[in-house]
Amino acid sequence: MAAQGEVRHHVGAMPGAVHLRMRRAVIGMLVIALGCSANYGRLARSRDVDDQFTRAEVRAGYRYYSFGSQNAPLAIMGIDARYALTTSVWTPIEAITPELLKARVAGMTDQLGFSPANYGGVLFTPDGSAFGVWYSQYANATITFGENNTVSVSPPRRTERGGESPFLRLRD
Repeated sequence: MAAQGEVRHHVGAMPGAVHLRMRRAVIGMLVIALGCSANYGRLARSRDVDDQFTRAEVRAGYRYYSFGSQNAPLAIMGIDARYALTTSVWTPIEAITPELLKARVAGMTDQLGFSPANYGGVLFTPDGSAFGVWYSQYANATITFGENNTVSVSPPRRTERGGESPFLRLRD
């Protein structure tokens, strides 16, 4: 029999604080596991894509979008027309032509009064298939795939370390 004020635990029972910490740890692991199972794509540098943008080559079967000012965008991307972009921050470039692409790329390099380092990249699906192209001085974007070939691409953003683009470190 327990003395007055004494708390008895059943064999195998955990004290309240330990139980709460264990519960939080399990929930945290589940959140991480679910987050890792999302359908994320990736962006990788490509000198071929860089050359295509500087030569103003428009890919057949791609829809082009820009982010930022229409005449001086921060980024331009082209996505295979089999995919539907769900992100509303990108502006479609209607009736894209080599001349229009050339003007947009020129606007990117002239907006600061000098030519910043813009680089081309390839956008990949979670299974590693290329589905798009990217041109910007920024190499950070979150690419998430939904059902029925829908894709969300975040706007370009600076890295945490002084704003340097990872593209700048990938000299090949």
